[in-house]
Amino acid sequence: MNMVKVLESVGCEVHYNSNQTCCGQPAYNAGYKKESREVACKFLDDFPNEPDRYIVSPSASCVGMVRNSYAELFDGSPNKAAIMPLSAAFSS
Repeated sequence: MNMVKVLESVGCEVHYNSNQTCCGQPAYNAGYKKESREVACKFLDDFPNEPDRYIVSPSASCVGMVRNSYAELFDGSPNKAAIMPLSAAFSS
């Protein structure tokens, strides 16, 4: 919530999804790919592809997970197409 306060203090309009959770990185790093994919699917639901909106994360490791590991995590999955724009948004 401190990130929301900082962004709002500089004039940004912030839409905060109170249902958002983890990106799945802790499970992924521990080798629990199935569990990580389940959490990552929720992440995809929490952050739908909306090209006119930015996703801001104060955690570089979460950004790295989405940007670098989601493609591999969802390889062969119907969700692969959904994560590509999200991964690209994190790389700009």
